[in-house]
Amino acid sequence: MDNQGVFVEWLDDGAIVVFRAEADDNEAVDTWADFITAIAAERPNDIAFIHDFSSISPTVTPYIRQKVKEINVESNQGYVAVVLSRSVLSMMVRFFVNNEVVHLQPDVEHRIFFDRDEAIEWMRHKLGEEVEETPIPAIE
Repeated sequence: MDNQGVFVEWLDDGAIVVFRAEADDNEAVDTWADFITAIAAERPNDIAFIHDFSSISPTVTPYIRQKVKEINVESNQGYVAVVLSRSVLSMMVRFFVNNEVVHLQPDVEHRIFFDRDEAIEWMRHKLGEEVEETPIPAIE
């Protein structure tokens, strides 16, 4: 399958999924959305996604807005980090995520980063909190 400039990386034995975009045309957006939909369908209550858009200058086009609403992944819980480069356009993406995307998934915590390593560290911290909060069943 042609990845259209979108790549999927698995970190920490598959606990974290990183979607890395090196293109932002409609074909790349479609591929990105297809990857998200397929992976989220396999793990609906286990969302730990990092969207790395740091190598492109992302924009919030009407097509992207529509696609984000279409791929509204039904999830009861999870975490999403978005990695952007520092730019004026990134501020528009930040506004979009903070004011529109969070309402599509109210139980999924979203956070914007300008450094990929910080996003990975935050995600690992969040997943570590989940492990610590999960009660261990008593052995009978």
